[in-house]
Amino acid sequence: QQGTYSSQGLSECKACPTGYSSGSGSDHCICNAGEYWENGNCKECPQNTYTEKVGSLSCSKCPHNSISTRGSTECTCPAGKVWDVETSKCNLCSAGTFSADAGSKSCIPCSTGSHSTEGSSSCTCISGWYRSANSESCKICPDLSPVNRGGDG
Repeated sequence: QQGTYSSQGLSECKACPTGYSSGSGSDHCICNAGEYWENGNCKECPQNTYTEKVGSLSCSKCPHNSISTRGSTECTCPAGKVWDVETSKCNLCSAGTFSADAGSKSCIPCSTGSHSTEGSSSCTCISGWYRSANSESCKICPDLSPVNRGGDG
């Protein structure tokens, strides 16, 4: 019967949890993407694993240093890294660039007066430059040396 399942050893069909279905003659219910079937229940995939398809019986480990949150349907690169389609892995942002968020599609160049090391999630101001509380860019420190006004000094 649709909406029920019977695992090996059960003497009767059991109803799928509310919101889930099954095919006729099934030994498990069909879980949503990001979930897997275990011991009569759909469970969320653990952190750093995923399922892309409905009906998965297990979760796949995130590939090549990528990450995921609990119940994910995909993995993303952490901040400081971006996915490289050609190599199918997360690559570090190069020095002088950054990616602030997980899942960033590209590394962003640091603004004038700032720098970063490889794999950075932000840029920092270089010596002689500063960032005010409400600014995203670095500004050069003002010259506070005495002004020569002429005369004896």
